[in-house]
Amino acid sequence: MTLTVRPATPADAATISALANALDAEHGGVLPFTPEIVLRDAFGAAPQFSVLLAEQEDVVVGYALFTNTYNSYRAAPGLWLMDLYVTPAGRGLGVGKALMAGLSREATARGAQSLWLPVRDDNARALRFYEDLGSFDDQMKVLEFNGPEALARLAGAA
Repeated sequence: MTLTVRPATPADAATISALANALDAEHGGVLPFTPEIVLRDAFGAAPQFSVLLAEQEDVVVGYALFTNTYNSYRAAPGLWLMDLYVTPAGRGLGVGKALMAGLSREATARGAQSLWLPVRDDNARALRFYEDLGSFDDQMKVLEFNGPEALARLAGAA
């Protein structure tokens, strides 16, 4: 069986939204990620994220959603991996590793020198996966101001 990793195109918007919603459902998410949002935010005038898709025999079995960032520790660009998801049918087949290798190639092509990613503390399987690939825990905690109300409160705090 052939496993390939490729950049997503606008034609993949429905697939990307379905994968993102499947990931969110596994973690209790409630907001729908629509094809229209993907088209606007990944392929619109000011793209906010990029996606790599993993395909096995022309069937999408996983995705990596990421954004550009900057690593001041290295004084160099980096990538921030927001989502890595493998469908149940693709699990155990090396899809996650293939996506991470593809992401590393993309980072290198963009001149990035680091890859950052959040992992839930209770997701031991994911923590092991990333550690086995050579990541390390730098003891930083990712905090979030989530939603328009939280941002409005923060804006009024000063």
